[in-house]
Amino acid sequence: MGKIIPAIQSRCTRFRFAPLSRDQMMPRIEHVVNEEGINIDKPGMELLLKMAEGDMRRSLNILQASHMAFGHVTEEIVYKVNF
Repeated sequence: MGKIIPAIQSRCTRFRFAPLSRDQMMPRIEHVVNEEGINIDKPGMELLLKMAEGDMRRSLNILQASHMAFGHVTEEIVYKVNF
């Protein structure tokens, strides 16, 4: 909230969410992969989960960027997209 003026910040509630576990993230990511027809290999999926650090939004952004840029999502591509 660094760019929001103090008068507005004082009227807002901050929500802090704990990172999701791998077991919580995997079913949702698999659902997205299946529904969108994304071709991802196992090492790519493992790195995706690791790099997302429990942040579902981040994992989906990495997955989308990898798929849109390269088609087939692999460990190397996930690494390239994230850095």
